[in-house]
Amino acid sequence: MTESNPLLSENFRIPFDRIRPEHVQQGIHEILRIGQERVDAVARDDRLPAWENTLEPLDRIAQWVDERIKPVGHLLAVNETGELLEAFNVVLPEISGFWTHLPLNAALWQRIRALAESEEGRALTGIRRRHLDKTLTEFCRAGADVGDEDKARLKAMKVELAQVERRFIEHVLDETTAWELNVTDAGRLAGVPESHRARYRTAAADQGEEGWLLTLDHPSVEPVLKYADDRELRREVHHAYVTRCRQGEFDNRGLIVRILELRQRIAALLGYADYQLEEHMVKEGARATAFEEEMKGRTRTYWERDEAELRAHARELGLDNLLPWDVAYVQESLRRKDYDIDDEALR
Repeated sequence: MTESNPLLSENFRIPFDRIRPEHVQQGIHEILRIGQERVDAVARDDRLPAWENTLEPLDRIAQWVDERIKPVGHLLAVNETGELLEAFNVVLPEISGFWTHLPLNAALWQRIRALAESEEGRALTGIRRRHLDKTLTEFCRAGADVGDEDKARLKAMKVELAQVERRFIEHVLDETTAWELNVTDAGRLAGVPESHRARYRTAAADQGEEGWLLTLDHPSVEPVLKYADDRELRREVHHAYVTRCRQGEFDNRGLIVRILELRQRIAALLGYADYQLEEHMVKEGARATAFEEEMKGRTRTYWERDEAELRAHARELGLDNLLPWDVAYVQESLRRKDYDIDDEALR
C-alpha cells in the first residue's frame, strides 16, 4: 500500500483526486517515520556541524514532511467527510508530537548551537545569518533548553492544544454546514444582484429544492447583508452567522477556555509573559494596549463623524434604529449615493 498511497507521491502535481480516508493513517504514519529517521540521522552526524550537513538537510526534511501532510488538511477545509476527519484525528497527536519533539531533540539542538558557535556560523551573512538566528530563537521558544521533565509536560500540552484547536475548527465548519435557509418568496431577495441569486438558485437545485438556498458560507452571507432590502432576512442571516458555536452540539465556549489555559501554561513553562507578541514589533502586551488606546484617541472624532453620517443615511432609508444587520446594507447604499461606488459593478 505504501507504493500506491497518494500522500507519499513524489510527483509535483498533488493527487487530491486519489486521496481517500484509508490512505491517511498509513500514509501519515509512514511520512512521520521517514521524517523522524532523517532528523535522527542529522542529529547523529559525527562530522563537524556545518550549514550543508545541519540546517540545510533539516529544512529539506521539514519541507518534505509538511508538503505531504498538508493536502489532507486542505481537503478537510474544502471537502470534509466524516471518514476523512476521523482518520485525520487518529493521527493528529502523532503529527503534533513530531513537530513538538523536533526542537526538543537534545542532540539536534546541540548540533545547531555548535554550528552557531563555529567559525562558519559566526561568519554567516544575509539570508543564512537570518535563518540561523531565527532557528536558534524558534528552538529556544519551543523549549529546547528546558529540563527533561518539563519537555514531557510541554509535549503533552502541545498535543492536547492541537487536538482542542482542531475540534474548535471542526465545530465552526460543522455548524456552518448545518445551517441553511430555503427562500421560496422571490420578494425576500429584492435588492440582491442577479449573479448572487443565480448561485442561490443553483444551490437549491443541487439539493433538489425549489427557490433559493442560503447558507452560512461567506459568499452566501455577504450579498444578503449588503444588498437585501428585507430587513428580517438580513437579521435572520446575521444572527445565524454571528452566533455559530455558542450552544448545542458545536458549542465552542468551553474549548476557547481550554485553549487559553493551555497557551498560558505553555508560555509560563517557557518563561514568557508575552509569548505571542515577543516575535512581533510591539514585543509586549502593555505596549500593544497603549498603542490601541493612542489610536482610539486619534481616530475617535472621525469614527463619530462617520457613525453620524451612517445613522443619518439609515434614517433616510426608514431605519430609525441602526442595528448590526443594517450596517453593511446602509454602508453600501451610502457609497452608491455619495461616491457612485458600486461593489457589485466593480466585481
